[in-house]
Amino acid sequence: MKRIYLILTILVQAAWVEGQSLTSAQLTWTSSGMYNKTNQETVAYGCTFETGPGVVKWIQKGGAVVYEFTVTGARGSWQNVAEDGELTLDVTFRGQPGTIRFARSGSSITIEPDIQKDGQNSMPFRFTISAINSR
Repeated sequence: MKRIYLILTILVQAAWVEGQSLTSAQLTWTSSGMYNKTNQETVAYGCTFETGPGVVKWIQKGGAVVYEFTVTGARGSWQNVAEDGELTLDVTFRGQPGTIRFARSGSSITIEPDIQKDGQNSMPFRFTISAINSR
């Protein structure tokens, strides 16, 4: 009986995430790797991003480091994160303007922040996302 309940719970959660919109749902994006655009290096890097109405959080080191971005706008439309699409969020971080791009093409899911400080991207990374879950 426990096994059936567990399977049903997983199926319901998976179906719920499939219909979620990036701008309205509370989702957790799990990163398994990161590409550094500055030195062109790819590394294994575990962290998470949490998205919800008006906010994106970048959570590192098991929650010891949390960067919070305020969402000020959105460009594009991505209504279902289980399908291909992309959305660029306009954000501010510690008073600095920027964007965070979320994209999916097939099984490839990425997050790319671009926070401008003194005319340069202070977060020149592309994160590879291995899972998206609802919170």
